Amino acid sequence: KTGKIRSAVQLEKLEILKKFLIQFHKDMGIVSQKVLENIQKLDNGSILMGQQPIVFGGPGFIGNKFGCLAFLDRIAKKEDLALAPIFFIGDYDGLQKELTRTYFPNPISQGAVIIDASKHLPEDSNIAVHRAEVPPLSWLINEIENLSNHLRGFQKQVKGPSKFIFEERWDHLSTILKTSFQQSNTLSEWATRIWGYMANIVSDLG
Repeated sequence: KTGKIRSAVQLEKLEILKKFLIQFHKDMGIVSQKVLENIQKLDNGSILMGQQPIVFGGPGFIGNKFGCLAFLDRIAKKEDLALAPIFFIGDYDGLQKELTRTYFPNPISQGAVIIDASKHLPEDSNIAVHRAEVPPLSWLINEIENLSNHLRGFQKQVKGPSKFIFEERWDHLSTILKTSFQQSNTLSEWATRIWGYMANIVSDLG
């Protein structure tokens, strides 16, 4: 809190936390110059948001959380507040079924396309999410192919140069999904790499 002098022990713990966060982002492959700069702002306080890990990263509204966090960070800077914007993957709760599936709109029917990994993940909801291992690679390949087939309905509705952009972005996204998956051992790591890459590398939000 402002107006209170931090003890030497608190400052020492804060420095340990900073070193851990820097190494964590490096190990995950989601570090950038802005990330390093924002970690150093932890002394001043933070703006905090988070999300539980979900297969395929989860629904698009998670991206809105990043946008909101970036917006609040800009407001803080206007008020001369150098706060650390933090987005964390909340993987300490019990593994719930909604984390093992995600839904995509289907352009040719009212029903959504469901990506479901529940049969490959533990049924025991008492285990923490960070202990849930990723499904087999064969599951991922099958689900990406399934989603790609359904995206053809969207592709048919896109005309001209936009069609090329649509296809290029899907190729990019499917590559991110495959690469981040093969680098991860747990559902938590996978979600962290997906969103960390999108936020820190692609969008450079730090």
